[in-house]
Amino acid sequence: MRLASVALDREQWSEADGHVHRALEAIEARGLVALIPDALELLAAVAGGLHSDEEAARLLGAAAEARTRHELVRSEARGLQVAALEQTLRERLESEGLEEAFAEGRALDAGEGVAWARRARGERKRPPGGWESLTPTELEVVRHAATGLTNPQIGEQMFITRGTVKVHLSHIYAKLGVRNRSELAAEAARRRLGVAEGP
Repeated sequence: MRLASVALDREQWSEADGHVHRALEAIEARGLVALIPDALELLAAVAGGLHSDEEAARLLGAAAEARTRHELVRSEARGLQVAALEQTLRERLESEGLEEAFAEGRALDAGEGVAWARRARGERKRPPGGWESLTPTELEVVRHAATGLTNPQIGEQMFITRGTVKVHLSHIYAKLGVRNRSELAAEAARRRLGVAEGP
């Protein structure tokens, strides 16, 4: 689950999600119930990053129930992460909605929590901002722009007009909260997003 934590730090939600679900398969296969709360909390962080706030609250509830039932203590670092996520959810959801979703999660035992997490995974929508919000076409534009290609050159590579490239770039800037190509290139480099690489 360490890989999932690294991906979460980089806001690579889909990658983190995949790592946690692979870890959950191993946890279930080996009967390592003590690791389920950590996995559920990591999945809650993924859901929160993707603005699936009720899902995140339910997962936190399920994790809390598993910790209580099996008398498991959370690490200090994980405790800080969970507290930050709870604060974010409190700001996004009305108090009543947060408490209701959390209670629904607490009503699940560890096995039910994992099963619910797997079902919820397929129901998520694309988030409104951040790298996970970019479409495949926008990601391709980013890859080309990050290598220094101009709008006409990107258009030639992708068989689209320079005006369409400009529109894609304006959407990308808004979604990522960057102001120009140099900021975009810096963010792409930070994520190691190159022409031959995936997101």
